[in-house]
Amino acid sequence: ISIKPDWPKGYIRKGLAEFYMRSYDQAIETYTKGLEFDPNNSQLQDGLKRANEEKHKGGKDNYQQQLLGKLMSNPKTAEYMKDPAFLQKLQMVQSNPQMMMAFAKDPQMMEAMKVMFNLPEGMDFGNL
Repeated sequence: ISIKPDWPKGYIRKGLAEFYMRSYDQAIETYTKGLEFDPNNSQLQDGLKRANEEKHKGGKDNYQQQLLGKLMSNPKTAEYMKDPAFLQKLQMVQSNPQMMMAFAKDPQMMEAMKVMFNLPEGMDFGNL
């Protein structure tokens, strides 16, 4: 975009990256700017529409709620949700996903990851 600001594909790529990082406001801004250069570009229009839809339906917060719902509906992890220490660890990972590696040996956290992300039993996180 900085080299060729009137190239729509640059805005499409940047907007898509922002969308998948759940930075919906930035994606909306990027797609809108791209549409200034190419108002009939269907990829920019679709990207803008999707970013607005995600922003208005909750986006990241909605996704996190879905993951927490999985934990609450699983009998084993539902018990973990009563433990303040577990909730604190979970909150740390939610605010900084890189923290997950700090808990790679924690059996409760590993069980929670398996439940949230439908990972297979027996998966060993210690060797990641």
